[in-house]
Amino acid sequence: DERAGNIHKFINGSANYLVAHPAVGGEGLTFINCSYNIFFSLDYSLLKFEQALSRTHRAGQKSKVTNIILLAEKSIDEVIYKTLSRKGNMSESVLEMIKNEGERLNQEVPA
Repeated sequence: DERAGNIHKFINGSANYLVAHPAVGGEGLTFINCSYNIFFSLDYSLLKFEQALSRTHRAGQKSKVTNIILLAEKSIDEVIYKTLSRKGNMSESVLEMIKNEGERLNQEVPA
């Protein structure tokens, strides 16, 4: 109840900041009143990371959003961030390959 109350206070503007783990709230939260995301800890879930980033990039966002990821040199968070980056790049590569294969198949189908 306290967590939900704090999230509600942040969304309606009665709290100026929210400190929370990226997985808090799961899906569906919208923080368009937010212009900064500061990550001080990460986990290996690309889905949770992307959802946390997208909470501030929804319809109705009027401000530029700045994402800050705090990484200590030679720390586990640095390793996790590099892993998340590779996962993101791999996802983009797979989607591009699927798109290209679909276009190739469409060209081969006789009319």
